[in-house]
Amino acid sequence: MKPENGAQYDFRTRCTHMLKNQKRYLDYFDQQARALEGSTVQCPHAGELREAIANTELLVPVIGSFSAGKSSLINTFIGREMLPVGIKPETELATELRYAEDERIEAVLLSGGTLRFDIAEMSSLKARANEFSHLRLWARCEALARIAPLVLVDMPGFDSTLANHNKAIANYIDKGAHYLVVVSVETGGVTRSMQRQLADIQELDRDFSLLLSKANVRAESEVDEVAAKIEEQAEDAFGTHRAVRKIGLDGAAKLQSALDAIDPEQLVESLFQGDVKRTHLEITEAINVALAGLETNATDNLHAVEEMKAGLVKVEHKREDLVADIEARYSSSAVRNCVDAVGHALEAGVPELVAAGMSGNRETLSRAVTEIVRGSLIRKIKAQMSEISQKIVAEFALELDDLNALMSVYTADADWVGRVTTNTTQLFEQANRGVSRLSEYMVKKNGTQTIYKVATTILAVTTNVVFPLLELVIIFLPDLLQPFFEARRRETIEANVRTEIIPGIKASLREKLPDIFREQVELLVRQVSGQFESAIAEKKEALEKLEQERRNHQESIQQRVAGLRDLQQRLNTLADEQLYGSEVVA
Repeated sequence: MKPENGAQYDFRTRCTHMLKNQKRYLDYFDQQARALEGSTVQCPHAGELREAIANTELLVPVIGSFSAGKSSLINTFIGREMLPVGIKPETELATELRYAEDERIEAVLLSGGTLRFDIAEMSSLKARANEFSHLRLWARCEALARIAPLVLVDMPGFDSTLANHNKAIANYIDKGAHYLVVVSVETGGVTRSMQRQLADIQELDRDFSLLLSKANVRAESEVDEVAAKIEEQAEDAFGTHRAVRKIGLDGAAKLQSALDAIDPEQLVESLFQGDVKRTHLEITEAINVALAGLETNATDNLHAVEEMKAGLVKVEHKREDLVADIEARYSSSAVRNCVDAVGHALEAGVPELVAAGMSGNRETLSRAVTEIVRGSLIRKIKAQMSEISQKIVAEFALELDDLNALMSVYTADADWVGRVTTNTTQLFEQANRGVSRLSEYMVKKNGTQTIYKVATTILAVTTNVVFPLLELVIIFLPDLLQPFFEARRRETIEANVRTEIIPGIKASLREKLPDIFREQVELLVRQVSGQFESAIAEKKEALEKLEQERRNHQESIQQRVAGLRDLQQRLNTLADEQLYGSEVVA
């Protein structure tokens, strides 16, 4: 992904460290473009997808508590003291580290704009944490160039202020390709707060590695004991064994080892392979439409165009029907389910909340409440949106069922509507593997909606609903907690949790969630309808163009058909070699 303001790291470095899968996909697009030269068949999304692949990044957030030694570890890795160490929690700010010959800091404002600063101004920028979303640090450091397209992100500690922590989580929870979790040997294990954070990460289909820092300040036996406990905690929570890397004075080597264990090739393949294959299918379908149009008389082609126009009208009417009826169809029950899920999660967490209340630490209690709310909302909203998206896709597919026979004739696909339905569903599923990064790149680049935007919806809705609500929770929590600390008896505190805090949070969510949820479901409806509209419109426009060419006698039908069949064969051979391996290309 290109940095804003046109800045980017040295092109030669980018090419040198480009992954095999990146090179393979780019080579495929180069050969595809050469095959399409001089042809009327085009692939409208290939150019933007090619550029996204060439500039892709895989963010690797480094998370842990305030004193876990994250910044020190990264400084050791890059060989320079560039990140401030031991700053106050209220000044912590997420910082992305990238290679560049031109060293600088880009501070990203909450509005999305950027300001440029010198490297030496890092400490002063941290003190202005409330003004920025995050920082981008560009350093002339071979270690950063070597790990590209992985990008380290120094995250605020788990015990930073609630506002800074929530801001960082909102910004990176759906963007991180893999997380590095740093636990200090001094903490003795994974805290409850971190366990919740890791559960949220896994819920969004991300993975993480565990690093035990400060191993040099404890006896080897104690370090081994803590490492074994962390491994046991992780296995109990997530059902899989993860080896803990113990880090003493060998931080640079151990961090490099953890990064080497991440498979960026697999991540890039997961991120792009479906889209690259879809470009081949789009071209194949376009060729099939052209062949069918050439072999069909003009009268039938014009009738097909009119049928496709009618299909577009149906999609439009269905879209407006669904938008007008969102609350009755989807939102009302989904909001109720989400509020109930939060209530149940808080009820289950009452012992922890009471213990936090007994400590008298308002920040600890606020953090526990918001973490429980966040986790339950992420899980429930993700499940609700997945269910709703399937229903919406099915609604549009049913509306277009009578168009299936016609489209199948022109696309050589016996179940055209079914394939569009499957493609749309796959795009949603792909969102959970990180397509939001691709969508962000395309929207920043073009400022317009693209085919990839639809793929981000489920994940985007999850974060677009959860974090605005968390901001509201953070705002009204002080009022809810005020009477909480007036009495320190356990029975009184527990009663306050059950009769004040939990009902108060549910009431606030019940008030605020419907508007946010409706807005996001409407976005989902419009994006699904756009997917079906574009699938129809491309065929309609292709037939209209073909009939115009036929009237102009630009070339004989026989020559055109022969050329298209030859093109189709060459593209199938290319896709078979580059994308499918031994798979048979239809």
